[in-house]
Amino acid sequence: MTTILLYPLDVKKAYAHVNVVKPVSYRGVTWDACGSFASTYAYFDTYERFLASYGVAPAAAAAVGVSSLIASPVGTFVRRRQLQETQTLLTLRTHINVYLLTVTRNIPKAIVKYTVYEWVCNLLGARVANVVRGLVGGVCASVVSTALFAPMDYWRTCLSVQKHPEWNEVFHGCWNGLLLSVTSNGLGHAMLELFSPRVVSPRPFRTGS
Repeated sequence: MTTILLYPLDVKKAYAHVNVVKPVSYRGVTWDACGSFASTYAYFDTYERFLASYGVAPAAAAAVGVSSLIASPVGTFVRRRQLQETQTLLTLRTHINVYLLTVTRNIPKAIVKYTVYEWVCNLLGARVANVVRGLVGGVCASVVSTALFAPMDYWRTCLSVQKHPEWNEVFHGCWNGLLLSVTSNGLGHAMLELFSPRVVSPRPFRTGS
């Protein structure tokens, strides 16, 4: 639901990446919603399986590798639909390059994001409701990780549509990306903690008995 509601922000971010100004279109929204649902499920299923035994960083890295097998090709197709890119050919090499960049970006981004998220949740502890803990943790983690890795998001768009990147444009679309990430992750983690509250403490923040 959040993918559909916030889709205009993602489109505006894509427009900013390639310096396009035109009315927002919902082209590609069905693909984006389906891909987002499947990759998010794959991400959190992998993350939770690895978290208790290996800690935040390995869990986040494994989750990125698995979920990007879905998110990367779907995201490339969606970005081209958003920008109505028909002049360049979408090849297997393009998919591989975008996947490699996606993993290169998302593994450190996920480690930063979930290190901040788990730290905030651990800091708040049982003093606040699960839904509030998830909301605050998701917002804080999203602000830090999205701002740090905004340039790589720009480069991924350039790869997807085969546009030559410009160094003075790497933060184009960052504001829309922040709004999109903070809203979707804040709500997403609030729902996650509400319906599937943490049962075990992650290793990096586990205290002595």
